[in-house]
Amino acid sequence: MTTPRAPFCLLAMGLTLIATAAAAQPARADYARALGLRERYDALTTGTPEPATWIDDTHRFWYRRSVKDGAEFVVMDAVTREKRAAFDHALLATELAREISPTATAHRLPFTTFRFVNDGRAIEFQVEQRRVRCTVDGYRCTHTEPPVPTLEGVLRGVSGPVRGP
Repeated sequence: MTTPRAPFCLLAMGLTLIATAAAAQPARADYARALGLRERYDALTTGTPEPATWIDDTHRFWYRRSVKDGAEFVVMDAVTREKRAAFDHALLATELAREISPTATAHRLPFTTFRFVNDGRAIEFQVEQRRVRCTVDGYRCTHTEPPVPTLEGVLRGVSGPVRGP
């Protein structure tokens, strides 16, 4: 007498698929490890630029690029192709470490994006949900009111267009 093998084979395949699917579920540690990869490998490359941001209606733009100990901000003139530091990173870090962010260093500033204000005489950025404005001649920083959300079509840190509410 022969026993039908098909039901046993289907049962074995089903149990294998369920076990495989259960093993493939990511754990919290997997997410933490994935989020830490950028920090681990950031120092392995230098000079890698991030997307550029035009400065108002000028022919200049700024971008952030990786350096050995972190990142720096660079302003480039699109006509003359001249590059220069967007501001004095060391002086700004000293002021920020004293007033706002004690861990700030020249290449590890507490922000990744900023904007020029007052005809380029100051920069404005956000640190821990507070808007900060710093002059670029004396490097004096002040807190201003919380930022007003803008819906310009693109949000910083988000790839691609974002629709309004």
